[in-house]
Amino acid sequence: LLRSGSLPDLAIGGALYAASDCIQSRPAVGRVAFELGLIELVAAQLPRSGAPSDWLSTAYCPGKTARGHLFGALHAVTHTCNGFSGSEARPDLDVVVSSGLLDQMVSALRAFEQANVQGLQTADRLVIFMALSMIKRVSKRSASSDALVRSAGSAIAFAMEHSLDVIEDLGWTTGAQAAALCEDQLQFCLVSTPPEIV
Repeated sequence: LLRSGSLPDLAIGGALYAASDCIQSRPAVGRVAFELGLIELVAAQLPRSGAPSDWLSTAYCPGKTARGHLFGALHAVTHTCNGFSGSEARPDLDVVVSSGLLDQMVSALRAFEQANVQGLQTADRLVIFMALSMIKRVSKRSASSDALVRSAGSAIAFAMEHSLDVIEDLGWTTGAQAAALCEDQLQFCLVSTPPEIV
């Protein structure tokens, strides 16, 4: 259905979330979804859903139907990637990078920063949290993905400075996820830097 292009815009987010529910807690199904090209499909679908700022907003805007698309998409991709948890080879994470999905998540994070403090009221908190989580997963796959994440340093800092509660009882906040991303980047830098430079 998603490949056909026949779904109404308002149904795309629901279809992605339905795919996520089919994959969740089923690693074997996650691997099948990967083989069927779900990650590439998500990366191709998002630009048709509007700009990154549209993906992040919970505000109703006439003529725009991107609300919920990124939420469903990231849920589906996250559960697909969970099918490879514990594996030494991670083709799933490599495809997140090669498909352009990592670039899209970084663009969404930049859009969050560009909306500034005024945008916090209509920011989809869970989507921002999930985007940071996805960036954290793949930021150390290569020098180029590391450089891409580092180029969004001010957006990550903005997420830390303007933390939003996601699930308060679990301690999930956008600021904590941004801080965890920074910690991972620091560890990667220390491990990958030649000893003579350190």
